[in-house]
Amino acid sequence: MVTLDYVGGFIQLDWTRIESGAQEAALRIRCTGLDELTWDFTAGNETQRDCSSLHRSAIRARLTRLSKQFVVADEAFIARARRFADRNKPVAW
Repeated sequence: MVTLDYVGGFIQLDWTRIESGAQEAALRIRCTGLDELTWDFTAGNETQRDCSSLHRSAIRARLTRLSKQFVVADEAFIARARRFADRNKPVAW
């Protein structure tokens, strides 16, 4: 599942096993500088934090590497957005 969280200011990717519903891994991507993205990746009990530039080739390389590590069928892919509703109130999931 990919979540574009306009309220929180990040993009989150969650990999979950369909059979068991157990979360395999999670990745949160935030803009943390003028030309910097911070990537917080959690798998099991391990968390890794890394930074990259905003350049599309840097982003594409990371996402390509993850797509090979966590293969997802097209029909299993879910995308959603969390945004503000009227009067700047966050929309509930």
